Amino acid sequence: MKFWNLFKICPGAMLVSIIISCSVPVTETNDVYAAGYSTNASDVYIPGYWLNGVWNELPALDETKNNFVRSLVVSGTDIYVAGFCVNSSNVFVPGYWLNGVWNGLPPLDVTRHSYVFSLVVSDTDVYAAGYSTNASDIQVPGYWLNGVWNGLPPLDAAKHSYVSSLVVSGTDVYVAGYSTNASDIQVPGYWFNGVWNGLSPLDPAKNAAITGLVVSGTDVYGSGYGYNSSDVLVPGYWLNGAWNGLSLLDATKNSYAKTVRVLEEDIYVSGYSMNTSGVVVAGFWKNGLWQGLAPLDATKSSVVNDLVVSGSIVYAAGYSMNSSDVQVPGYWRNGAWHGLSRIDPAKSSQINSLVIISK
Repeated sequence: MKFWNLFKICPGAMLVSIIISCSVPVTETNDVYAAGYSTNASDVYIPGYWLNGVWNELPALDETKNNFVRSLVVSGTDIYVAGFCVNSSNVFVPGYWLNGVWNGLPPLDVTRHSYVFSLVVSDTDVYAAGYSTNASDIQVPGYWLNGVWNGLPPLDAAKHSYVSSLVVSGTDVYVAGYSTNASDIQVPGYWFNGVWNGLSPLDPAKNAAITGLVVSGTDVYGSGYGYNSSDVLVPGYWLNGAWNGLSLLDATKNSYAKTVRVLEEDIYVSGYSMNTSGVVVAGFWKNGLWQGLAPLDATKSSVVNDLVVSGSIVYAAGYSMNSSDVQVPGYWRNGAWHGLSRIDPAKSSQINSLVIISK
């Protein structure tokens, strides 16, 4: 699996940084599903989800191996949790749990890694998007529809592609991420019904990618990042192909956009920004204005991995590191931190996907 240095943002003035904090207890009016992992005493990532603060563990292919949850969907009374498990051969296997039962998905090569990063349930159809590594060790983008693999055309069949997000709108399927061109540049974009739509990066000679996708009417929003000419990671979003850079805490340090949400005229982009002290600060941008979230320890990193807006309530989920350097899973509800239980309080855990259901 390929990772990038996420902390290596656009020079420019910071608009406003607001640290939201609230310690007043509130009565939760919604059901809060938060999916991710919790680390046990043996340092193994255990997959599962919290429902209103109660941990629900999911079975793994091999209980001695790490497992990863990336997407959660609630459809009626069914709970889908998607991700990838490591099997006894140390190969990442893609799939999803339906009401706690594992459903593996067929990879291109059973000896190579495959991953699911985004899941959508539309009527009776289950779409699971990610990539599968072929026999030539190339990451091929695509999605499984009801268990059947649908590969997507890359810019260069000899280069890696990555899928971060999938949206189904009627009969249209949008799959976003990046595809590497012949010059080894990761180009941001999305496939619309299988056709690639490349987006303009900050610097055509630098890597960029879409991390989240929303389709609202005829508008296509893609949160993401790009490296500028100074090799600083810049957060932002594309709206119908036009780039909108976001403010940052320190113009010389990296920031990262994770997800985009649209509610009427408001645009929310979740993520994190590194401050002048080199600390990663969790927060989100609302209509371009940075909203910082109070961490457990101001000297330690915090991250927002997902965000949901429900009426007047903004939920931002991820983790906040405590003074013992342990990543505590939880979410901010209108700025107030709600930490969640862990299998082992001395081990790190985190939330990667959040779903809010009105009671």
